Order: sequence, then C-alpha cells, then structure tokens
Amino acid sequence: MDNRSAEIDVMRGLCMLCVILGHCISSIYNPVNQFILSFHMLAFYFISGMCYKKSDKPLSQIIFRKFQSLGWVWLTFSLLWIPISYLYALVGLSPSPEIIKMLVAVFWPDG
Repeated sequence: MDNRSAEIDVMRGLCMLCVILGHCISSIYNPVNQFILSFHMLAFYFISGMCYKKSDKPLSQIIFRKFQSLGWVWLTFSLLWIPISYLYALVGLSPSPEIIKMLVAVFWPDG
C-alpha cells in the first residue's frame, strides 16, 4: 500500500462527490448539473487509465498525454451536443432519439 498516490485518491473522491451531487440534482437543465455532466465521466476515465499502469512520469505529463489522445472525442461531442441541448431547452423539449443517433454516428458510422 506504500505506492498509493494521494493525488489520485483525492481526484477519485472529488469525482465521486460530483456523481453524488449530479444524481441529487437530477435535472439535466440545471446549470450546476450541466457543468458536472460535462467532465465527471471523462475524469473517471482518465483516472482509471492512470491507475492501470505504474508510471514514473509526472502526473501533469500523464494527464496531458491522455488528453492529447482522447480529449478530442470529448471536445467534438461537446461542441455538437451542447448547442443542440440548449436549443431544445429554449423551446421546452428534450432532444429526440434521432438527434442522439445522429451524434453517435459521428463517432461510430457503422451504427
């Protein structure tokens, strides 16, 4: 247990608190919940990747390299999804399954 990283434990704890808070708020149109939903699962993904293999590299370099390889997926999806969800919120609707399928097709064209 001597090789545990306190920084990673703190990051995991903060992500867990974000998940709990997001479930307590439960409204996707709440600005706090939209903020939490914009990063908490991506953060869990990165932290899981950092815990997978012991590395002698500094934590900042690990995070930067992970974001270089996978951050574009999150950024592209966010740039597509956020404007659509706000437009639907303005008219009081929620996005239809067809729109969600269209956005998913950007990343997985084979369906």
